[in-house]
Amino acid sequence: MAVGGQQNAKNVALISSIRIFVDSKLGVISIGDQPSWNYIGVPPSKLLLKSCRKYLSIHD
Repeated sequence: MAVGGQQNAKNVALISSIRIFVDSKLGVISIGDQPSWNYIGVPPSKLLLKSCRKYLSIHD
């Protein structure tokens, strides 16, 4: 059971570090557990999704 807990902790740390990286690249502000928003008021997940779609369409 301890192994599962350790794996969960690693996953949480990885997700947090990815979120910080994405937030820094998109120029957003994070405050505690509240969702991040960039300076134009769009959630970074929507910007990231749009960027991924654009990238995929270019490289098809």
